Amino acid sequence: IFNYRLLFSLGMLVLLINACTSDGKRNIQSYYYPLDDLKEGLVYEYQPINNDSLSVDYWYYRSLEQNGFTYLTANYYDENFTVQQFVREEVVSNGMLLDDMYLYAFDTIGKQVQVPVEILSGSAFPFKIDEEDSGIFLYKVKWIVSTEPLTTATLIRNRHFAGDTTYVYKDKEYPCVAFEVRELVESFIEGDGYAEPEFKGIEFYAKDIGLVYYKKQVSENFTVEYELANRYDMNVLEEKFRNQ
Repeated sequence: IFNYRLLFSLGMLVLLINACTSDGKRNIQSYYYPLDDLKEGLVYEYQPINNDSLSVDYWYYRSLEQNGFTYLTANYYDENFTVQQFVREEVVSNGMLLDDMYLYAFDTIGKQVQVPVEILSGSAFPFKIDEEDSGIFLYKVKWIVSTEPLTTATLIRNRHFAGDTTYVYKDKEYPCVAFEVRELVESFIEGDGYAEPEFKGIEFYAKDIGLVYYKKQVSENFTVEYELANRYDMNVLEEKFRNQ
């Protein structure tokens, strides 16, 4: 008689082995943005939750191969289809590493300018985690504020693996990994010193999708909360703005 229970147990064992790396750490690479599915590019539309004053966020993700390396590029557009940020991440052995970053802001005469960002620590997403001691994944960048040349801003973001959860996207429940996030923005104003507001938040990354939910407690009375509402080709986003 065929032992279905044994077959099921063996199957679960294979899944557990495949989910772990040789050093005993868990591999969560499949919870990040699916690079193989992004070779032609996709827009991720994030809608605000419980706050009508916030605008919709549009991120256009595209993966590419260049000189033997794999990259993920991202352009952030606001509700007016104005690019606000460009990011390029590189696939390395243990995660995604921030490689390039530019902000787009308006200067004192109203002209949009590209602001280069200095990458001090570029851990964008870990592929391997120790569930017993998940540690801190540090992301730190610095730039000059375009409207105030004597002011520099430094964003420090610490991510800490918080466990497994689920999230519903388009009426389907997906397994997710959750990260607790702490952000600190240091603004150094020449002659005046530092201002350091700190934020706390949470992020959910769904398997084979990427970021599907994030929440940031900016102050006691103000929370920024978004969820993934849709994914589509760039021509769909262009049509949206043509029809505004």
